[in-house]
Amino acid sequence: MRTLAVAFLTCAFVIAADSPFLGTWTMNKSQSKLDPNGPKYDSLTVQFTQDGPSLKSVVTTNGTAAPPAVLNGKPQPMSGNAGPRVLSATHYVSTVTGKTIETVFQKDGKIVGHRTTTLSPNGKVMTAVTDGTLASGQKVHWTIVFDK
Repeated sequence: MRTLAVAFLTCAFVIAADSPFLGTWTMNKSQSKLDPNGPKYDSLTVQFTQDGPSLKSVVTTNGTAAPPAVLNGKPQPMSGNAGPRVLSATHYVSTVTGKTIETVFQKDGKIVGHRTTTLSPNGKVMTAVTDGTLASGQKVHWTIVFDK
């Protein structure tokens, strides 16, 4: 039984270490569609690293890096990410499944936004589609395309 548990944990870490998101992604501004009421990006990069079974991401917006975000399926407090900040989000939950990351943004326990991040079949293009509601009640939508 102990051997089986060790084998399972070893496989879990190997699978997690092989995440296709690992590396640095740079926004392709010409292919992205930014909502005029959403975040303002001149430049945007996302760097994914592995931290045990969790992914971590560091988002650098217009030259300023935010604290690392943890993507492990558990509620996390928001850091300085410009996109969710315009939604007034205070917490997020990100779940990674294969080539997809689903993120839900919350404020006072209510959902204020949702992002689906997917990788292209060849793993060289990442697309993040975000929908949310501003504090004013106005709906916003943006699609950001990244190259590796």
